[in-house]
Amino acid sequence: MCSIAAVSAAGSKAPAGSAAASAVCSLLENMTYRGYDSIGMAASDGIITKTYKTLGTDFEKIRVADGMRVASAIGQTRWATHGSNTLVNANPQVSLDENDMPAVSAVMNGIISNYDDIRQDLQSSFEFASENDTEAAAHAANLSNFDMQKTTRLLSGRYTCIAMSRGGRIGFIRGGPSLITGMYHDENGVGMRCLASDIHAMAAIGITRIAVIPAGSFGYASASGISVFDIQTGRALRLSYEDIPLPRATQKPPGGITEAELGEAANIASVGAAGLADSTTYAIKKAASIIKSAQSQRVVFCGSGSSFHMASLGACLLSGSSAKPACELICEDVDVAGDGLNDVMVAISQSGESGDILQAVESARHSTKSVISITNNPYSTLASMSDVTLEMGCGPEQGVAATKSVISTALILQRLLDDSVMSAVRFSDAVSESSLDKAAVLVAKSTDVYMLGSGIYYVPAMEGALKLKELAYLHAEACFAGEFKHGPLAVLESKNIVIIIDPNGRHADLSDEIRARGGRTILLSRTKAYKSDLWIKLEPVTEGGIHGHVLQCILAVQAIAIKAARIAGMPVDRPRHLAKCVSV
Repeated sequence: MCSIAAVSAAGSKAPAGSAAASAVCSLLENMTYRGYDSIGMAASDGIITKTYKTLGTDFEKIRVADGMRVASAIGQTRWATHGSNTLVNANPQVSLDENDMPAVSAVMNGIISNYDDIRQDLQSSFEFASENDTEAAAHAANLSNFDMQKTTRLLSGRYTCIAMSRGGRIGFIRGGPSLITGMYHDENGVGMRCLASDIHAMAAIGITRIAVIPAGSFGYASASGISVFDIQTGRALRLSYEDIPLPRATQKPPGGITEAELGEAANIASVGAAGLADSTTYAIKKAASIIKSAQSQRVVFCGSGSSFHMASLGACLLSGSSAKPACELICEDVDVAGDGLNDVMVAISQSGESGDILQAVESARHSTKSVISITNNPYSTLASMSDVTLEMGCGPEQGVAATKSVISTALILQRLLDDSVMSAVRFSDAVSESSLDKAAVLVAKSTDVYMLGSGIYYVPAMEGALKLKELAYLHAEACFAGEFKHGPLAVLESKNIVIIIDPNGRHADLSDEIRARGGRTILLSRTKAYKSDLWIKLEPVTEGGIHGHVLQCILAVQAIAIKAARIAGMPVDRPRHLAKCVSV
């Protein structure tokens, strides 16, 4: 997911060098966990603009170090979507004037869907140097004489853009992913207006009061203030500011971010649903009343990736505790799943900015009675689209692979759908670390891994298979245990690993069939109910029953995947091709 930022120190007594530019770099560095292939910044001294770009992750290559007095700067960490990862395609994109000097620079998060049409219409007036759709935004802003409302009329799609004029004026359009604003003061007391994609980045540099730029708006920002207008009507909008807490100082853990966050996930599980914040507990009661309402006919759980696995868990939990119909849908299927009149949608997204979940909510909103969101970002676009927001409250999750957000979501779903459940699982006592290490060694040596589970235990099977693909780059497939012999067994080869998630020891015959054909089995169960190549014992859960065992199994398969990826030498915290949140 791309991250964008802008800082304006125009009119202030900024020291020569890098007040605004340094702030942009700091904002971007605190958003690198979202994923990126390249970094870039455009800096203006109020007269001329200079652009700095680099591929990879070295921020030193874009820092302003030549004594330039920076009035304003914009920057981006880009995750390539339109155009490959080359220096020409890296952002910012620049539109030149008649003297081949930078007139408008632009950074963008999202997609301009009519990019090809704009390119065809404007190629006689402007030279298109890249394959990047952000360049269309730069040229459109130039053509519109930096009138942001006119610029929006030329562009289609779901995007959020920040542009900078030759004189260092900052303009923005929020037609897609979130955009936050706040004031920053550096060590010299220089006040600067900041814009950024991420609230955590704002807090990380010391900004304690922020406002969310509303969707469907455009505006202009400077150190002296910010003006925001409705895209359709041009009516001035008033921002609502909120105080946010500063994050606690943290150091990068020696074992890696993802391992540390898995440890946090285990701690969250050990506290259980009783550890949910009071505000979340109150929101859960409100959401539960919506679900139980006689007017709600069906509950649709929706998500992508690990969030879809939690959607499946939600559907299982509700089906087991209520007569109300429930189903889970991947995001792209929401608009083809019927009218959904009087449905309640439970939309799950860690970031609250994933493009597919937002499109799903948009497509369902005309007929869906209510939208309940579960997200880790109460300031996100998803939260703003929801009737009730349940905050995960697990703290910023920086590893690309979801860990603690999965456990937090599972606990919220349990409390929401079955308020008698108060799961608490002490994972360090529940599963042997040495058995997980042995499982990881077996998995790392395999080329194909199958995760089998039945009923609610198909959820950890899906989660484990996804984590092995994400982190260890292994072909991994989740299957219903009873379906494995109806097709998948045909592709089983000698020494393939089959992980059977079977706390109750029901699949002895299946394990024998797999082992008879050369497969190697790893069994997750409470008792050593049948033969396997490795048994991972699940200790008894004192609270939560079956729900507690689901948490155990999720944590176990996540741990196996992370350990296997480390054995294989993979970059666990930043796997290739993946971003923390895909806003397109």
